[in-house]
Amino acid sequence: MLIPKCVASIVSHVARERSNYALNGVLLSRTLDGRANAVACDGSRLMKISWRDDESIAEFPDVGVDLAPVNGVKAIVDPGDLTAALKPLPRKPLRPALGFLAF
Repeated sequence: MLIPKCVASIVSHVARERSNYALNGVLLSRTLDGRANAVACDGSRLMKISWRDDESIAEFPDVGVDLAPVNGVKAIVDPGDLTAALKPLPRKPLRPALGFLAF
């Protein structure tokens, strides 16, 4: 899954208290139809970002990792880790595919 840099904005919707792990992370998932999603909730607000990364995967440079889409994948990611991973991405990449984080 290739995650666009704009997904970093979802971190502001993650709960600040640590009592419920499901509200303390960002859910990254890929549906069976190939749509990628990032979902965050703080208990009163819910934010969802959806995107398709099929076209970008074809342009992504070979880094020795299999980037073939796997449908049905789900993971709860710590918001700090997601922000740290997306931060080094360039604002205006030379190649469009380089504006994504591979997950």
